[in-house]
Amino acid sequence: MTGLTSLPGQLIKRPFTSEPCPPSVNLSVIVIIPARNEGHHISVSLDALRLQTDENGRMLEPGTYEVLLLANNCTDNTAIIVEEYQRRYPAF
Repeated sequence: MTGLTSLPGQLIKRPFTSEPCPPSVNLSVIVIIPARNEGHHISVSLDALRLQTDENGRMLEPGTYEVLLLANNCTDNTAIIVEEYQRRYPAF
């Protein structure tokens, strides 16, 4: 089983493991997205997360949240879309 883990500024492909990853220093929230063959929806979901605002309408600062995308046994282009998204928005 393989997971795609999006950390601030990098996309990590790694085998599934039960070992925890250390959180960012200023981490407030971790969003976990299970995705299997979601190539047709994943960009909309990532856009919604990237454009989140706080209670005052300010964009959330990168590094205050992390998005973990768990892609398992995808037979479509989900991983390719996520990798391209990461290149387009490296701070996300």
